[in-house]
Amino acid sequence: MNIRYKCRLSTDVLAKAAEELNEPEDNVKRLAAIDLLRRTFESSSEGLQLYRSDDAFLLRFLRARKFDQERSLALLKNYHKQRVDWKDLFCKVNQPILLKDILEAGCVHGIPKAGRNGSSLIIGLPGKVKNMLLIDFVALLFVSIEKLLEDEEMQIHGLTVIHDMAYVDFRFATQMGPRVAKRFLGLMQECLPVRIKSINMINEPRIFDVVFSVVQPFLKEKTKQRLRVLGKDFPKLLDVIDPINLPLTYGGSAPELDPSAWKSRIIGEEESV
Repeated sequence: MNIRYKCRLSTDVLAKAAEELNEPEDNVKRLAAIDLLRRTFESSSEGLQLYRSDDAFLLRFLRARKFDQERSLALLKNYHKQRVDWKDLFCKVNQPILLKDILEAGCVHGIPKAGRNGSSLIIGLPGKVKNMLLIDFVALLFVSIEKLLEDEEMQIHGLTVIHDMAYVDFRFATQMGPRVAKRFLGLMQECLPVRIKSINMINEPRIFDVVFSVVQPFLKEKTKQRLRVLGKDFPKLLDVIDPINLPLTYGGSAPELDPSAWKSRIIGEEESV
């Protein structure tokens, strides 16, 4: 039996959801929107099966597209098409224990509610592990964002991203060809039900310009507006992240990143030993 969603948002967060996302404050209207999205998907999914059909899951897609039914449906369909079409990626997404090595190396960290605007924070370090596969990094990003999305306040406040490019070498960079770039950005821009507030690239290597020239044609205008290439200008990170939540490495006052904490969140205490 499907347990219906009950709103437990604080008054302030609910007001923000209503103002910025057009979310109904009346739960009956919210549930009606969820039911409509579910019915429309089931009647027009072209054979796709819902990965999850519960209210909380579907609500993410409505929030990500400001309760616009048509845009929410397109996002939901894209999510499911990616799960079917990109099997080698989602094999790892569905079994995050396969990503244990790069989790232990601290290639991706999730920090809830670390942004100045209440957003959560993802810090990615692509290439940190020698001979690292790009698909593994993308899978871990996907898993980490979905883990953060379990907190519904994050669905409203959004996500701030830092990509530390210091470890990106020629071998890693050459994995990002046009086909892969299009697929990767399609995943992040048109599949995940997340509000990206800011993307900050730091410590870019010389080869970054080559990589960016491959990626740029597939960036949506909204993504371009949120993208900042900062080099070593770490003080600009403080525009979007409070220093108490930013590790010392990047000019904040928070402790250095602890890979074991996020690994436990992703694969659980028992599996991480």
